[in-house]
Amino acid sequence: MPIEPSQIFSYLVPPGKGAEEPSHVNGAAVPLRGKLFTMLKGVFDRSEEECNIAIAFKPDAPDRQANAMHTGLVGFVRRPTMASGRTLAERLRDHTTAKSGLGLLFFMSGAHRNDYKLVVSRFPAEEGILAEVRGRGLDVTFIEKIFMKRAHAYKAVLYRGTNPQEHFWDGLAIDKQTSERWDQLANYWIHGFLSSDFRTTSEAGTRRLAGALKEALDHAPTPEVKQEVISAATLAPGRDGRVVSITDFLVDLHLSDEAQRCILAQLPNQIVAEERFVMSRNEFQQNLSMRSLDLDTGVSVTGPADRFDQLVTREQLAGGPQQFELRTRGTIVAEKLKKGK
Repeated sequence: MPIEPSQIFSYLVPPGKGAEEPSHVNGAAVPLRGKLFTMLKGVFDRSEEECNIAIAFKPDAPDRQANAMHTGLVGFVRRPTMASGRTLAERLRDHTTAKSGLGLLFFMSGAHRNDYKLVVSRFPAEEGILAEVRGRGLDVTFIEKIFMKRAHAYKAVLYRGTNPQEHFWDGLAIDKQTSERWDQLANYWIHGFLSSDFRTTSEAGTRRLAGALKEALDHAPTPEVKQEVISAATLAPGRDGRVVSITDFLVDLHLSDEAQRCILAQLPNQIVAEERFVMSRNEFQQNLSMRSLDLDTGVSVTGPADRFDQLVTREQLAGGPQQFELRTRGTIVAEKLKKGK
């Protein structure tokens, strides 16, 4: 059964990372009615579909399962108060740089019987009307004015379970501010504020993709599929710093259905194909990279970097220091005409 938000608290969070005297965090309870509530309820309801990046809290110490941010969120969802929410908002302030700027942080919680749901969301704020803030509180009308213009661009994280202490160790995140690289986002929002990490690490996910492409090169059923796999392996490092899943990566490259099936068949199951991770160029190239030689004649030779020198030999010619003869041997399996650059 869908859970309705029963408590919404908002906090105006200024950047405070590295500040000797961080600014106070103003907060307000949001009434469960009106235009602002309707917009926030949409974020709360859509979180089940929108949040698709699996994250998990990192233990504060390697020998025990404890995390201060996790403890704070569990305490808040069990007993939502302005004070407990402000403590968490101050944590975001201390991880927010001037580049990220002023933000509005919302804690939206609800429960049905013994099923708890918490959505934490940050919206960029309009700094031009800060003069309207009075004292240490916030006015709901002010909250509407300060972020409604950019209400489509937000970060959010979802936690849900029947036992918050146990089930809230895992969450699902989303970011709709595309101006930031995902690795930068991870440092600020996921690694910093939430004290979490991607459930599939950058290294593990990248190795899995490289391994699948490497195996697909050896198991490609046709020359055309093999060429598509080579193209995918060549383009993969260009996704450095982006959050991807293997499935999305293949779709984004517009690979044929046959090529996608060949690559996905090298994975243990569909679940790992859907897991998201931050692509690492260095990790990918350590596990699989393509090497290419381009000649001034217009001829190019491309192959797996780890076997390139065994597959292609070169001999320097007497005609000049940069003149080489390339030699390779194999059966021609495909011949194409391509449009020149």
